[in-house]
Amino acid sequence: MAKLTRYVDNYYIGNYEDRDLSEFMIKGIEKEHILPENPEKELRDSFGEEYDAYKIKLGNLTLFEKPMNIVARNDFFDLKKELYKDSKFYLTRSLSGLITVGKNSSINRINARLKSFDKWSKQEIDDRQKILLDLAHDVWKVEVLE
Repeated sequence: MAKLTRYVDNYYIGNYEDRDLSEFMIKGIEKEHILPENPEKELRDSFGEEYDAYKIKLGNLTLFEKPMNIVARNDFFDLKKELYKDSKFYLTRSLSGLITVGKNSSINRINARLKSFDKWSKQEIDDRQKILLDLAHDVWKVEVLE
């Protein structure tokens, strides 16, 4: 997640050089399960029987600052997404909305590859998984096997 987050942040600021990941090694940044690891019964029941399979998908993960992650805890997405707006990581912020700046800006170019979400269900997790896999192809220069 750190490499993907760095890649998006680099494009957001218009810096296309690969930078080190040292800021991700410090305490205070956590892997966030958007669909919580330990949900309340109501959330698990509303999602359905595939909950455990979806909570561990790449599309369900993001990096998040620890203080905000503590507040977000095991809440429903519509409550968490308000907190995501305040993340320093654009990949996390983009979950709740995309920022548009001018025409053909670096921000708009990375936005073309991202998506914000109004709800969080199986379809949204699958959609985000495809987005992250597409970004991963660029980050690691991976070619798709037919």
